[in-house]
Amino acid sequence: MRAEPRKPEGGELARGAAARLFHLILTFERRALALFARLGRAILGASRDLHTGDAQEYLLFLVGLSVLAVLLPLLR
Repeated sequence: MRAEPRKPEGGELARGAAARLFHLILTFERRALALFARLGRAILGASRDLHTGDAQEYLLFLVGLSVLAVLLPLLR
């Protein structure tokens, strides 16, 4: 006598769907955080060069901030 394969019940299907959805959302969150981390590293990478003490780099940084301060109100 052969036993028939057991069909998954509603609770098991819901549990499986919830687990898949959980892993999908977790993967999405990890990728989003990794993107923000890479973006933050790219933006802050230029500020690491300021510790060299080179006066010309510091002046270029101040000029860049000044241009940004003038352009930001215009872009609103």
